[in-house]
Amino acid sequence: MSSEEIKAKANKCDVTICVVGLGYVGLCIASVMADVGYRVFGVDVDSLIIRTVRRGKAPFYEYELDQLIKKVVASRKLTPTTNVIEATRKSDVVIITVGTPPDRSGKVSFEDLKAACKKVGKGLTRGKLIILKSTVPPCTTNTVVRPILEQSSNLKTTKDFLLAYCPERLAEGRAIRELRILPEIIGGVDKKSSEVAATIFARLGVQTILVSNPEAAELVKLVDNAWIDLSIAYANELAKICEKTGVDAQEVISAANTLPEARNWHMLRPGLAGGSCLTKDPLFLVAFAKEKGAEICLPTIARRINKLMYLHISGLIEDALHEMGKVLRGSRVSVLGLTFKGDVSDLRGSQAVSLARKLAKEGAIVKAYDPFVTKAPKGISAESDLLSAVKNADCIVVATEHTVFKKINLKQIAKYINKPCAIVDARAIISPVVALNLGFIWRGLGRPPPAFLKE
Repeated sequence: MSSEEIKAKANKCDVTICVVGLGYVGLCIASVMADVGYRVFGVDVDSLIIRTVRRGKAPFYEYELDQLIKKVVASRKLTPTTNVIEATRKSDVVIITVGTPPDRSGKVSFEDLKAACKKVGKGLTRGKLIILKSTVPPCTTNTVVRPILEQSSNLKTTKDFLLAYCPERLAEGRAIRELRILPEIIGGVDKKSSEVAATIFARLGVQTILVSNPEAAELVKLVDNAWIDLSIAYANELAKICEKTGVDAQEVISAANTLPEARNWHMLRPGLAGGSCLTKDPLFLVAFAKEKGAEICLPTIARRINKLMYLHISGLIEDALHEMGKVLRGSRVSVLGLTFKGDVSDLRGSQAVSLARKLAKEGAIVKAYDPFVTKAPKGISAESDLLSAVKNADCIVVATEHTVFKKINLKQIAKYINKPCAIVDARAIISPVVALNLGFIWRGLGRPPPAFLKE
């Protein structure tokens, strides 16, 4: 099939797409592509994932995903399978979204990506479009993916098949919505590849932005996440200043963001920054820069600041306990939230987990509660409900900003805790005034008690 034929079929939604890798990104993409009318093969080597999707379920929590999978599997628009080669052979477009975790040295591991490309190459025939969406350092599309596809298929890029890189920039918890609104960045190996990829994504109703080559598109994802990490690190440094100054960091940031220029750099809020992307992508950028002879330091500094913030929260806990005449060892600490961010089930790179493990290692009696986690990480004792987790607590730590925690009834909680009891809020979701008025000892990240105590 020619590129013009693919474009014509895409305009009619008469295209078959193969999504390779049904992780947090791939399964969302496959489901939304199927929902807009494309025929989709969802491929993964993990047979458990395939069986779960066939039952109309997601193997992880993502807002709106379960009902969407149930819909597109029932309508047979989404077909889950473990057969990469056959699915590639039957498809017009292949989107590769396999994981690219860091290796022991901190550099990107291409093991899964290379394996996927070899299988895609074996099913590759003339006229198809291959889109890489896995997060990779610049030059990967042309120097890693392209040669493998050509060698395993005996075909040539641009002559026999099209190839483009389109970074995924989805935020967990908002992925389904963002697939329908976020612009798609497209960097093809040639103009035709970019144009055909743009036609495919245009069906989602989003803006398509064509950049000059795959290298530019590959940099976008790393730059995006490095910037997020930098902004959170800056906010975390500000939080430390505010704690020593007696002012509320949330108030300062809200006021600072009213500067007209702030619309272009909007300062983020302090917190426990983690997750699979923020913990690796900035370092991938640094490693790539070093390979090219460019020494950069800001991403490394920001990553170090954010990586160690759980230690700062631990310090706030110890300080609050000290005010109560207690020490960490032997104290009962309730940790609310274990995932890396609110309203997701992902524990990868979670600072909340690091915090809970440190507290337990230091001798605290730790009970955790997370409504999105069915199995607690090793070394952490978890309760099945909130009240069980806070029962007889000396300190309650809000480590993750789940929506349910924003609705906590402190008057009810006060019936179950030890007296006195501290609240340490790392996510700025508990009202300091309400907590203090109820007699709690208060500590908040960047939110010291003097900022809220009445004169």
